[in-house]
Amino acid sequence: MKWLDNWIKKRADALEAKQEAAGKPQLQRVVSDESELWRDSKEPWVTIIGDTVTEEGIQLALDWNDAFVKYLKSQGVTGADETQVVQHWLAMISKQASDKLGQHYNDTDGKVSEYQ
Repeated sequence: MKWLDNWIKKRADALEAKQEAAGKPQLQRVVSDESELWRDSKEPWVTIIGDTVTEEGIQLALDWNDAFVKYLKSQGVTGADETQVVQHWLAMISKQASDKLGQHYNDTDGKVSEYQ
């Protein structure tokens, strides 16, 4: 479905331009082929559908279903709306990964080694 791929790219580019104009990264929902299959699923689902790497950091475009947000809320993740719930979850896992990498660095006395 080339037309759908083109539409998704145009939508993602428009979102990126809007984010740059606002001056701050945001997670956005963008329609994808996969999302149509999972949208009504009762199984929690989230996927990365795009990313942008800049000097300021990494910007991710995510898609998820309602079951994913419901699962996060049941685990105590909060937010004013579903986008903020997902942003909070992503911030939590990013901090956990950073803490683990920092501990690994300390445990190896700063020596370069394979991350496990």
